[in-house]
Amino acid sequence: MAMMSIETRRTAAFGTMGTSAPMSPTTRRRRWNIGTRIEDCRKPPKEQGTMKIMPYIILGSVASVLLIGCRYARHNNSGSDVQLNVGERVVAIRYYEFGRPGDDEDYLEIDIQKKSLHYEIGRGLWAVSLGPKYDTVEVEAKFSRVCNDTEWQFVASNLNAMVVSEWKTRYANDNVMDGTFWRLKLCTGTNFEREYSGANAWPERFYYFRAIKRFIRNHPAFVAAYPEIAEKDREFKEWLERFRD
Repeated sequence: MAMMSIETRRTAAFGTMGTSAPMSPTTRRRRWNIGTRIEDCRKPPKEQGTMKIMPYIILGSVASVLLIGCRYARHNNSGSDVQLNVGERVVAIRYYEFGRPGDDEDYLEIDIQKKSLHYEIGRGLWAVSLGPKYDTVEVEAKFSRVCNDTEWQFVASNLNAMVVSEWKTRYANDNVMDGTFWRLKLCTGTNFEREYSGANAWPERFYYFRAIKRFIRNHPAFVAAYPEIAEKDREFKEWLERFRD
């Protein structure tokens, strides 16, 4: 049998490795260690339990972050939520007020869902509240506004402070012949209405509702649109201050 050359034996033993010299023992151990580490990386991790519960850990962390965010948002927006606690979810409030015949009448609608205000001053508005709309309605001023966050927080805080859940349905002072008559309706999404009314008498905390009306009449947009009404309000305020003094 013919003897193989040294190069042939090297090729048979180590293959064509780009080198003509055989590997030393140190080089063989080094390459074996590298290959072992590569194989270890390809194998599944030893701690299979940790990998199985990892999605649940991530999901729990995300849920915790969302919960904290919701609590933070609810805390910061607590003043902008209207909570009247009357057994039904109130979506709108309608208010009518009139005095002696010929006097101006007020109509105020607060849309809680849209966070908007609609205010009218005129004559014949009370008749509209009692039945069909009459042609005799005369509107002297009309003002509508979607509140920004600060404005709505003011409106909502005053509505909550009225504590409507403790109101009686009717207030009256029979000792006064003329004066002011009013009606307030709480409207819900289920066509349910809770109504309160009065004649020269009001609930104890009604001044919170008056604060909303004053806010509208003192609003720069209302004053700019109706300077005559703003001037009357200013004169009445000055007279009231002198009267109190």
